[in-house]
Amino acid sequence: MIDTTFGPLRIVTPTQSVMDRLAHHIAWGDNQALDQASMVARRCDIDWDEIEVWAADEKVPDGVIERPRTKVSRKD
Repeated sequence: MIDTTFGPLRIVTPTQSVMDRLAHHIAWGDNQALDQASMVARRCDIDWDEIEVWAADEKVPDGVIERPRTKVSRKD
């Protein structure tokens, strides 16, 4: 959280962004959200252990987190 003159600004981490996009994909069947999760994963450091814990807690279907994880091929 960052304090500003307008009040606190809450910022999500790239890992939280991937979880949000995966949740949207699961809830609505939106493949664009899955693509977005993959794009974030390619460009940012993601805590895959945190995502695995979240996926187990939320009973995410098998294979859902594999697409963004396997799409990670960064160009440095």
